[in-house]
Amino acid sequence: MPFLRKLRFKKAAVRTAGPASANRNRLADWLAERAGGLERRRTCLVVGDEVWHRTYLVHGWPSAISPEWLRPLVREPLPEGCSLRVALHYRPAEVNWNWATNMRVRRLERSVQSALESGSPPSPDEVRALESIRALQEKTLYHGAAVFDVWCVLTVTAPSPEALEVASSRLEKVCRNARIALSRVPYEQTEAFRAGWVAGAPGDDFFRRHPGRLADEDSAAALYPFTYGTLDDGTGVYIGNRAADDGDGSFVFLDLERDPEGNKNFVVLGASGEGKSTFMKSLLTSLLLEGYQCFVFDVDGEYRALCEYAGGLWVDHTLSSGRYVDPLRVPPPLGDPNEDAARLDHVLNAVMRTASLLAGGLSPAEANAADRALMRLWDECGVDRGDQSTWARLNARRLHDWYARLKALACEGEPGAGSLADKLWRFFEGAQSRMFAVPDDVDFSGRQLVVFHVAQAVNNELEEHTAAVKMSLALTSVWDAVRRNRIRADRWSAVFCDEGQRLLLDPNASRFVNTLATTIRKWNGLLVLATNKPSVLWAHAKGGTEGGSGLWSNSAYKVIFWLEDADMRAVEENAELPAPVLATIRRLRRTHRFVLRVLDRGFDVLRLSLPAEELALYRTRGLAEDRQAR
Repeated sequence: MPFLRKLRFKKAAVRTAGPASANRNRLADWLAERAGGLERRRTCLVVGDEVWHRTYLVHGWPSAISPEWLRPLVREPLPEGCSLRVALHYRPAEVNWNWATNMRVRRLERSVQSALESGSPPSPDEVRALESIRALQEKTLYHGAAVFDVWCVLTVTAPSPEALEVASSRLEKVCRNARIALSRVPYEQTEAFRAGWVAGAPGDDFFRRHPGRLADEDSAAALYPFTYGTLDDGTGVYIGNRAADDGDGSFVFLDLERDPEGNKNFVVLGASGEGKSTFMKSLLTSLLLEGYQCFVFDVDGEYRALCEYAGGLWVDHTLSSGRYVDPLRVPPPLGDPNEDAARLDHVLNAVMRTASLLAGGLSPAEANAADRALMRLWDECGVDRGDQSTWARLNARRLHDWYARLKALACEGEPGAGSLADKLWRFFEGAQSRMFAVPDDVDFSGRQLVVFHVAQAVNNELEEHTAAVKMSLALTSVWDAVRRNRIRADRWSAVFCDEGQRLLLDPNASRFVNTLATTIRKWNGLLVLATNKPSVLWAHAKGGTEGGSGLWSNSAYKVIFWLEDADMRAVEENAELPAPVLATIRRLRRTHRFVLRVLDRGFDVLRLSLPAEELALYRTRGLAEDRQAR
């Protein structure tokens, strides 16, 4: 049942395989070699050309299993010389009844309630899932029961390939009758075989690729997985419910990990008040539930409530705050030799880019002066480019210290230093110095959600220029965090840009969006940008931008709500959508429905079905209380 697969609980990490596991694996290889060699085939193993093995992994259970569930398996007659081995693995798990878990449960409750309100019977799977979750909550939260992840492995052994097929067919038939779903785990037969053999256990990666079934301590004793579908196998993120005239209201999920190499970017179009921001926040929540680290560029401060609710980090980089990301900060090493060796170069590039943006460009002499000022600061700090252990000393200094060294060079007559110092004076000593008053040493590593509040000034050219520089610093810090997530290989990343038309109209930010859109997939990430001005998405259109064009061409998912007539004409002229789809979009006004286009998979009409508490959390200030996605 798809929705239940989304109810993924946070679990204790699988223990890392130690020497004992490694020894067992080597022992398995040794035994196979002594027996005459091991031939690995797609769905079986052949030992010494005499013994044939096929191992299955149980990946689906009925809603209830009696303690006698093994009887039909072991009583089924197999061909002569064949045998069946059953292995169970239990590992401690953890269910955290936190905001994320409660959000999942509330969405399931909303689905059941919506069906009842419409007069249709709710999905039996969803009703059983909800009952099971409530029972599990009572046992774990109020009675302190332990929970486990359970894996079941079945291995058929036969003296010939013909006997193996007969025995396998009989086993599969018995399991189908018992509503036990089996997987032949193709291309993983060696690890699966070890999971069912006392002499060799598989590595932890095997268990991570095939999540176990959650069971409490009472049901685990009888191998009773608490519900059909399980809470921890997952099929993607919730995107909405089918809402076409002939739709069935069913949940729709997108498996963003289906194609690891493909782009997963989203473009969201819609007029104000049609549900665009609610969709963005719902998608953000879904990705947080999936374990993504999410970064949001929030122009109007609309994400603060969600940020606080989810325990995120709110970074106020508005003009009035005076806060900014200092480009002199050297990040800690990751353990990757190439990345760690480039950290100081990243600092150099960030300082030079900041100086160029503030000054409106650098002459060769000014660029040399900026570089020499930084070299002097490094020397004073004891930073040795050849010794990475000295680089962190730079973290005690700020961009203002670099400016002070630049002024000193100007006093010494350094070519270019005087002119550059004059251009930068207003930002460090003049009226604009308040904009860079408080450097932020932002540490993203421990936060799953980071929201940058980046409101820009209006009708003030000087303040807009300063805001653009602060935005550039924030964008650079997020890009570095995405890259570091990929190198650590511990989580995926998502970058959200609401009110994207404001971001794309800044040339520097537009270039950043273009770079992000075209390369973030290589760094295990995705970009989500929403706008009510579609014209910014096509460079050849009036008001078009480089970043918007790059994002449109590199977005697998297009989400389109109703649009004003002028904006709809831009979509008709540039988006290359079929006429029936365009006609459907024109009929969506005030319905909070949207068209979803999935690359290579067509179109669908969807709407969000969310609990009232979640809608309240997403509410956009200044709009009617219940206008989002109801």
